[in-house]
Amino acid sequence: MNREADILSKTYRHTVTAYRPALEGAWEVLCEEEPCALSRSAQVSAPEPPNAAAPLPESQYRYSLFTRPELAFRLGDRLEISNGTRVYSGRASDSFSYPSHTVTVVEIRQMAEDKRAGRL
Repeated sequence: MNREADILSKTYRHTVTAYRPALEGAWEVLCEEEPCALSRSAQVSAPEPPNAAAPLPESQYRYSLFTRPELAFRLGDRLEISNGTRVYSGRASDSFSYPSHTVTVVEIRQMAEDKRAGRL
């Protein structure tokens, strides 16, 4: 085991479930509820609608996802990250691995309440 990775993983407060596109529109499960840390990548502002009657534009946010070094993703993998109360859904970039951790930029497209939160 990697001592640095073990120390860093103790700070992970989120979990990630990941899927990769497979043949005929199916999705392959890559991992389920693996510990991770989700961090805001950059300061972003909410988009402004063109006028008060216009529908709100879709918001997309980029976050950095930190995982153990043996867990990496490819461009387009679908990720669901939970903090116990919310689930963040989005698409992954290609991961970059270090000896102590892996970093993946995730474009979050949707946030929802975690349905499992009441069952803890």
